[in-house]
Amino acid sequence: MTTAPQLAAVLDDAIDKGAHLIVVRLEHVSFIDSSGLGVLLRSADRLAAAGGQLFLEGATPVVERLLKVSGIIEQLRRTSDDTS
Repeated sequence: MTTAPQLAAVLDDAIDKGAHLIVVRLEHVSFIDSSGLGVLLRSADRLAAAGGQLFLEGATPVVERLLKVSGIIEQLRRTSDDTS
């Protein structure tokens, strides 16, 4: 919750500057809440609308479980399938 605004700002800036492929590395993330998940989904949607794609990489087992339980993994797959 405390770092979600910073993540949103970085991702928004990259997208606004024309990035079409963004990889978010998660190996140092120990927890992600609904604020962080929302930022990732919103950014993935923005990228998909511009023909781009967002990838998540290196999630720890705890974070990977949260991503799966929340459904974000499936949502990101659908978003990337829509751009193909």
